[in-house]
Amino acid sequence: MIRKFAFITFDDNTDTITDRINLDIVSAPSGLGFSVTATTIKTDVEEILIKAVQSLGTISLTVNFANGNEYVKARALRAWIEKHINDRTAIEWQNDAGVSYADCIVTSFDFGELSQRGLATVPLKIKMLSPFFEIVENEIKIYPSTGGKRYPYTYPYTYGSGVIANNEIANNYIKEIPLIITLYGVMDNVSCGIRVKGESELYQQVAFEGLSLQANQYVIINAVTRKIFYFNGTELVDGYNYLDASKDSFIYAKENAVSELTANVESGKTGRLTASYRRYRL
Repeated sequence: MIRKFAFITFDDNTDTITDRINLDIVSAPSGLGFSVTATTIKTDVEEILIKAVQSLGTISLTVNFANGNEYVKARALRAWIEKHINDRTAIEWQNDAGVSYADCIVTSFDFGELSQRGLATVPLKIKMLSPFFEIVENEIKIYPSTGGKRYPYTYPYTYGSGVIANNEIANNYIKEIPLIITLYGVMDNVSCGIRVKGESELYQQVAFEGLSLQANQYVIINAVTRKIFYFNGTELVDGYNYLDASKDSFIYAKENAVSELTANVESGKTGRLTASYRRYRL
């Protein structure tokens, strides 16, 4: 597969892709690796690592337009960037290893005359606003069983009534990762939480006061955008008004750990949870 690049925009609610523009022939890309800043304490013999943080740098690449209408294509790219300059934009990088994304903003767009080969070249500088990541959509599911023998994607499994859960998140990144959780009705005492696998105590929990979800209602807890939405059956409204202030506002999967999501899902009701997340990488 030839490497491909594109710019995309994300929906604020669900982190799904809402718009894209593919980049034509891309040459001279740089800045696609990583840099880590290490904080250490120096002793007589060694340095002890205290903290490691990934530095977010700048990606440089040149977009080349050919095969006619070069100026029109370059102008269309410029117009797309201008249209989405204040939106949540990311660069998409696709190669044999898969598809990766990084939140970004274009900080430099240059343009010159056609080259001797008839190419219109547009050098770009792109400021990274996040590490590269893969989008894992709706892989996590927690829902009531309908009876009988069931096997989920991951343990634990249940026989008969109860809750079947594909609820594990393995985070190998050096920092915690944000989750996008949707809770659907019917659900009373709306809440969800997360624990390290093998432990009984939740290290984070989000709960809502005075809120019961009906069959056509749901709540989105988006730790990526740090927003909470409640769909009341008619429209999306701010979900912060319903939060239990004694609990957390968002859910994150701990670094270098396998975590398990939980939710107040009851057998005999249609309430369920789905969750997406970003699998960050260096």
